[in-house]
Amino acid sequence: MPKQKYANKSLTNWIVAMLILYLFYYSYRYVFRYNAEMTSPTYSDTPLFFQLAKYIILILLILGAFGSILNQKLNPSSKLAYVLLWVLIIQSVYSFILCKDIDDLILIICFCPAVLVMSFSGNINVITIDKVCHFFMCFTIVYELIQLGLYFINGRLPALGYDTGYFYDVRFGGAWDDPNGFSVMLAFFIPYAFCKFRSVKRIVYVALLSIFLILTWSLTGIFSFIALMIILLLNKAINYKKYTLRKFVKILVVVALFTTLAVLVYVWQYSSINSFIQGKMGSIYGHLDSFDLSSISVLTLLGFVPAPRQMESGLVSLIYHGGILQLVIFYVFAFIAVAACRSIIRKINKDKKIFPVYCGMFCYMVAFLIANINLPMLYMFSNVGIFALFAVISINNYKEKKSVVKHSYMLAKI
Repeated sequence: MPKQKYANKSLTNWIVAMLILYLFYYSYRYVFRYNAEMTSPTYSDTPLFFQLAKYIILILLILGAFGSILNQKLNPSSKLAYVLLWVLIIQSVYSFILCKDIDDLILIICFCPAVLVMSFSGNINVITIDKVCHFFMCFTIVYELIQLGLYFINGRLPALGYDTGYFYDVRFGGAWDDPNGFSVMLAFFIPYAFCKFRSVKRIVYVALLSIFLILTWSLTGIFSFIALMIILLLNKAINYKKYTLRKFVKILVVVALFTTLAVLVYVWQYSSINSFIQGKMGSIYGHLDSFDLSSISVLTLLGFVPAPRQMESGLVSLIYHGGILQLVIFYVFAFIAVAACRSIIRKINKDKKIFPVYCGMFCYMVAFLIANINLPMLYMFSNVGIFALFAVISINNYKEKKSVVKHSYMLAKI
């Protein structure tokens, strides 16, 4: 049997290189204090070179990946998802030609690797993905701790930090120095750490990453993670086959403890929490304004006349870029990817090395879709790039789900 049916080593290497780009590229922001003058009193606008370099690197990686698989036989892993992906990209090209909006280019270039992966048979080495994610998790923990140390010792502010005297006005965004994007990425790393480690290590990693989530002060990121946890708990409850009074009481005790803790914190820090909520009201109203479709034309709604505009909601942005059709196409493709990932997870033993990665991928994709309702996640370079890779890895590897575990270990030895 041809080896490429099980392992596409060449394509795996290029995909891993792209993942490294998405994860590590923005590490320069905090070091050089580059972001945008309008969002930070201590940062300057990112030079054009840094803005363009990531796209140039990604294009070179895509070309390299394409060149390495030219001699392979075209064999889409999922014909429906493959067609949907092509239509999504073609619609974005059409929108860019008419409107010249950079957001269309971001979506196009970040989904091109997904097309390459889906075009050919063969699994992506998830163990290699695990190694990269583990290293970045440790890297971003150290990076964030340094930021916190410099803030408390020298008063150095991160990208979204304002010296108002209130700690919640200083938003930490990990190695990305991007609170909103990083908060959604933590939806991968918190479940990933929970599944990967045991005992004290698990407690330390999950506690640190959970604190980092809070320190982003991103309501969208935090609520997306909470919504994700509710979905997981409901799914577990629905599929749970053996209920006992003891376990039911345990659940009630945990819920009661968290509720009590939340009430105590609210009473103790009432004035600070109230000030925080008041400070967020302007942003909340700005996000709500994104859902006002009263001025949209019928032709834009149908996707014939794209009319991109700057707004907070990624979901609504899809409608302005490609109409209701593009919105439906993206979410159907995304649901196929989430379902494929969930199916793989159900086939894998929890003790396998690849289990934490797939769990993290599943959680990230769900959180991404939830956050995209209120944030333009589809047009945020690192977030959408990682989503596209996770989605297509799930779809591609699902085709050979019966041999995913066995051949992932074979790949690690290649």
